[in-house]
Amino acid sequence: MRRTRPGIVSPRALRSSAVGAVTLLVLIGCGGPVELHATIEQVLDAGPGRGSSAYRAPGVLVSHELGGAVLAHLTGVEDPPVPDGARDLEVLDAEGREVRVLTEDVDQGTAQGWGLYAVREGAGAPPHLVVEVPHPRADLWTEDVGAELFASLDAAALLVAGAHRTAGGNAADVAHQPTSAFATVDRAVVGPGTVVLQVHGFDESRHPGSAQVVLSSAESMPGTLVQELDDALEDAGFETCVYDGEQCHALAGMTNVEAAHARSVGATFIHLELAEDLRRSGPVRQRLVDVLAHVLVD
Repeated sequence: MRRTRPGIVSPRALRSSAVGAVTLLVLIGCGGPVELHATIEQVLDAGPGRGSSAYRAPGVLVSHELGGAVLAHLTGVEDPPVPDGARDLEVLDAEGREVRVLTEDVDQGTAQGWGLYAVREGAGAPPHLVVEVPHPRADLWTEDVGAELFASLDAAALLVAGAHRTAGGNAADVAHQPTSAFATVDRAVVGPGTVVLQVHGFDESRHPGSAQVVLSSAESMPGTLVQELDDALEDAGFETCVYDGEQCHALAGMTNVEAAHARSVGATFIHLELAEDLRRSGPVRQRLVDVLAHVLVD
């Protein structure tokens, strides 16, 4: 018989779930910082959409400069240099805390899809926890879930791809493109001891079954954290499936390039697939976030 846990209660459940409703208004009259969610929306709105030919991965030098600037912020360096065509912003996360954001300068016109990288200055390197969203807009609302997890888990960094995964003839699928800016930044910051939580969404019509959450270490044997998350999610009433070499193979992320890097440096990689109803803003998503925080936050 499975053990049961006391009900998970988080102060975060008391705050409004209106993060997904934040608009792109930028406090014009007050000159205050922009919300992280609004910045993500701005970048994605300007970036290459489904099937767009506008996607262009930056050159190797630019990608490494982006990674270097993210790493510099993690170590507490003030005003690190950023590559031409990028901008370094101060924004507020969903809990009102200041974070730095490195992204393409979308004010110059249509973006090419470099991505967005939010960092807590001085969090340390290698970072303790990184949240990643490789398929925004394609995996509907995962960018919203990622921003909420970044705040609720007090993660050190948030990586969000800058284009729909089908852009550039699928070259924008950064979970499978090691030369992308996203993958380069991941390699720059993820190191020994880092926990990487990569958020995906799946289409239940293409993956029949009862699971609302699919968890994987992107290896045939699930890691300790994946097993702990599975226990906590099931105890909270979510239907789960854990990849164990057989179950849920199609959603296990076995060819994920960020997972491969994590394994190579001694980091922990968690591939999290969510059904649509869990990604949609509301109390169910908030409950999911609270469960993840209960396990992942010390």
